[in-house]
Amino acid sequence: MEEIKDTNLIENQIIDIKQINMSDLENQTEQNTNIQNDNNVKTNSNIDDETQNKLKGQLHVTKMIGFTVFIFMVIMYSAFIICDIYYGLNDKSCVNQNVERIDFTLKTFLLVRGFILLGLITEIFIGTCLITIPIIKLCSYLQLSLFLLVSFFLFAWNIVGAVVFWEYLDNSKCDNPVYNYTFASLVIVFVFSAINFTSSNSKNKN
Repeated sequence: MEEIKDTNLIENQIIDIKQINMSDLENQTEQNTNIQNDNNVKTNSNIDDETQNKLKGQLHVTKMIGFTVFIFMVIMYSAFIICDIYYGLNDKSCVNQNVERIDFTLKTFLLVRGFILLGLITEIFIGTCLITIPIIKLCSYLQLSLFLLVSFFLFAWNIVGAVVFWEYLDNSKCDNPVYNYTFASLVIVFVFSAINFTSSNSKNKN
């Protein structure tokens, strides 16, 4: 009987030891799982922080480019905008003169060019101010597309103005300030366009 009791006691001790080992193993497994989860959370947090920092950097660069373009355009085109709108609204010498064959006046040419330039500059400033991280690429593409579209339109519009001014309009009736400004502005636009075209071709060849 004593041997049976001893055997039972040993078996019970063995079972207790196994249960203790299993419990320790489960606790260790749970701790390892918690550590792994914590590491994953930290890794994901680090990735999110890096991505956020990159996006903030892109936003900063995009805004800087936008404001630089805005300042450049203000410096380059403010004189054209002021003179176009002023002469288009106030001159009485020749801007209202209808040209032969087409229903077009110098006033139309000046006002359209002036207000489009003003609208483009205003749009660049507002768009740059309102750009946010979620729509960086969208705003950049829209700004670039709009800028190119307006640039092509203005180039074609200046060709129309040049043909009207030198071919169809009796510009001898224009006052000196209007004549000199219109003549100079068209020459400046075409010279600037020629320089850009030449530099673009040179870059493409290189």
